[in-house]
Amino acid sequence: MLSLTKVIFYAFWIRALTAVLRPFLPFDMPHVWRQVDTIAISIRYWMRWTVENELRHPLVPAVLNSMDGYGLMPMEFPVVNLLGAPFFALGPGLGQSAAVAFLIAIHFAFTWVCYLQWRTKKVFGFEIGNTFLLIPVLGISGVFVTKFMPDTLAMLILLSGVGLLWDRKSIWGMLLVSLGLLIKPSSVIVLILIVMQDVSWKERIKNVAWTIPAFICAGLYFTVGLSWIASMQDTPLQFGVHARNPFASFIEFFMHPLDLAKLLITDLIFVGAPILVALALPLLSKVTRRQIGFLTGALILQLLGMAALDGSHSFIHSYYHIGTSPLVAIMVVMCIGALLAADTSAKVQKLRRWLLALMYLGIAATLFNTLFFELRSLAPSRAGRFIWPNEVSELKKRNPDFPWNQGYSFRVSNLIPYPYLGVAFGEREGSAKAKYGFFLNTETPPAECRVVDKSQSVSLVVCDTPAEGSFK
Repeated sequence: MLSLTKVIFYAFWIRALTAVLRPFLPFDMPHVWRQVDTIAISIRYWMRWTVENELRHPLVPAVLNSMDGYGLMPMEFPVVNLLGAPFFALGPGLGQSAAVAFLIAIHFAFTWVCYLQWRTKKVFGFEIGNTFLLIPVLGISGVFVTKFMPDTLAMLILLSGVGLLWDRKSIWGMLLVSLGLLIKPSSVIVLILIVMQDVSWKERIKNVAWTIPAFICAGLYFTVGLSWIASMQDTPLQFGVHARNPFASFIEFFMHPLDLAKLLITDLIFVGAPILVALALPLLSKVTRRQIGFLTGALILQLLGMAALDGSHSFIHSYYHIGTSPLVAIMVVMCIGALLAADTSAKVQKLRRWLLALMYLGIAATLFNTLFFELRSLAPSRAGRFIWPNEVSELKKRNPDFPWNQGYSFRVSNLIPYPYLGVAFGEREGSAKAKYGFFLNTETPPAECRVVDKSQSVSLVVCDTPAEGSFK
């Protein structure tokens, strides 16, 4: 049977090589909305820095669908958005491809850094080795590693920070943990690795104490910082950074048993993985069973935490659980490694081999499924569903009298609640009184607007109402 080490390396490099195509394809499911929202902030940063007449608080995030306001918006700490902004000097099409490619490269590079940091470390006696190379392959992180969203980067930064704190009390480790929590605090479960080190509880408590400044820093940003940004907000809230009633959310979470079962049985690791792990437990040593039990408890803690914070929305926003990815990788490798090393009787050898084969098959099937959804927009049957950069560039060339690249807020489609067209054109959108606009061909523009040009997907309109009061 193929060695586990080879399986992990093959899976990692297959995932990395196929990710090369992702930047040149349009955003696709899952969570097109979240990807568009994230890159729209990057575009708006670049517009504010370069073409808009008014620049308010240059590092504070502002939305692209700013309507007739300026659009400053409270949201997570905008590291990913700032990283992506300079690439839009290349224009909306090439800029998006370059920004996505850069973030994907960071994700895989950080994964490799975490592999180098952790390969000699032991979690409850289990040597990590190349375990974390499965992070871009399995579970929720396998889906979102190529998405232009902050969640994967936050999780990897936290994992790297914990790796630094593991060996020594490092200011760099504390800073990385702070940055990870600022970018996306939902990955906080990664920090549980700190207490899984084979040292005394006194040493573990000392390690945990080094994360306290990080929690204070993140807490200040998500309370005082967001309140300050909200005081300047003149556009409706577009990011869910508000607090919810944890008890109501908790009850709501468990009112959706089918969604919970899907998350546990198919999404969190790979299809059927919890069942396979449960079947393998009797064949494993007491030490391994205890280790898997602790990891399972940590995963349950993450689920319960998200249940209290976000209720049933955490089923829709599955990336909130991306912090489980390092624990999932450890559990899978630990279980397969223990099965490979198990000294079983002849009667259970067949069961052991079947379990190993099914786990390898689960990894392969997950990889194939992810790649299928990753590349399906290349299929002719789906290509027509997207707005491609050449379609936009042709419309811009044919209509040079439109106020392109001036920070103008265009009228826009009411069918899409996120700035999909704004991102495609690299323009602000959402004005209710602008003279110029762009709409999907599938809808009728307002009565005061007339279509002056159209492509396969989009119509450009000129309206009788002047763009009075729009920010430029």
